[in-house]
Amino acid sequence: MSTKEHPNIIFILIDGLRADYIYGKSKTAKTPEIDSLMDSGVYFKNAISSSDITTHSLKSIFSGCFPVGCGITKNKFEKIYSNKSSFLTSMKKNGYHIYGHMGKILFHHGFEKVFENNDVTFVDSVHKGLEKTCIEKISSKSITEPWFYYIHPIDVHVPCDVPDEFNKMSLDERCNFNISQIDTLIGKIIKKIDLSKTIIVITADHGEYINPFDTYKGIQDESNILSKIIKKSIKKIIPSSLHTSIHVQKKSFQNQIRSTNFGTPHEKRNLEDRNAKKRMLFDDIVHVPLLISGFGIKHSKPISTQVGTIDIFPTLFQIMEINHENKINGRSLLPLINNEKYDSLPIYMENGMMKIHPKDTMPCIGIRTDKFKYFRDLHNPKKNINLYDLVNDPLEDHNIAKNNFQQIKEFERNILKLKESKISDEKLEEILPKESEEVEKELKKLGYI
Repeated sequence: MSTKEHPNIIFILIDGLRADYIYGKSKTAKTPEIDSLMDSGVYFKNAISSSDITTHSLKSIFSGCFPVGCGITKNKFEKIYSNKSSFLTSMKKNGYHIYGHMGKILFHHGFEKVFENNDVTFVDSVHKGLEKTCIEKISSKSITEPWFYYIHPIDVHVPCDVPDEFNKMSLDERCNFNISQIDTLIGKIIKKIDLSKTIIVITADHGEYINPFDTYKGIQDESNILSKIIKKSIKKIIPSSLHTSIHVQKKSFQNQIRSTNFGTPHEKRNLEDRNAKKRMLFDDIVHVPLLISGFGIKHSKPISTQVGTIDIFPTLFQIMEINHENKINGRSLLPLINNEKYDSLPIYMENGMMKIHPKDTMPCIGIRTDKFKYFRDLHNPKKNINLYDLVNDPLEDHNIAKNNFQQIKEFERNILKLKESKISDEKLEEILPKESEEVEKELKKLGYI
């Protein structure tokens, strides 16, 4: 165990937060606290997640490894947290106390033995009490230094639930409203800590498509009693699979009509679901924010070099001067922060799959560099081929795959190399039946089922 005095760490992962919602020309959310942290810390404006699914994204973040194979459909829920490969295990060995708040879905994916507090799943939404819980926890004497405090707000994840008095907002308005609420929470946390002795990390697991026609008004059913009885009876007669199929077809037909109002592929993509049948790896989904501040970290202007979320913990460990013995794909960003030589490496990406996805869902695999994005069908390199020039076409509107076969061959060699260098094949535990039922219940609330 290290005898070095280590900083406390607040790690805020905002589920579903797109990078362009808190930084850049298209930003509309009011985030004075996050902006202030950017002004004093380091913001990476080209940070990429390797998966579009929370569980697989978190597995990569906590292990520092690419999620190779996460797009292969499994008939069970597996625990994504591994005590063997996790950076948190190394932190515990070095005297850290681990606390946090997350939803039941993640908690049952292997995190039940990680956190020391017994109210981990008590609340995961700001407007339902996360703010009060976090402030009380940080202000109390129940946490022991040095501590790592993980906070996972679900507010920005579609459908972006808001308090009842705001449920007439559009999806975009709800998203911005909830981002501002999380920003307020961050401000209150900052007032309770000593940033000179604390590192604060703000990032996300993946992005979201923000449908401009979405006017979700909550899950409440305002039908009269007779209508509710009829609906309930019909649901008992019609198999749930058929009911889901009809809903999907109806939504697809609506989107085809609505897409005529848009001119570019980027605009039309926002009508899609992130978990649609034809999965993609556009930046709307994998481009996430990454901000590191506090503990004497040198401020620099926003860094444009491409980095990955798998680089977060290697960076923290170099700052803390802690060793992590496991092999990883990620690497420390401290040289980049210190304006030293740093060559950007390709980021491996793969659509994550879970038990609940239909069998005919078509996930993708791909690779992203500072200049190009390439992805195609997970199993067949000849299907769904996409190549984009990110320098001249940052919104990925123009697929240039047809005229760049040589470049695609090079990307395929890179993908093969990264897949062959898969670091871990460890067998993951299966989630218990009772826990699996609770996970499915929570996934239904988020629109996955």
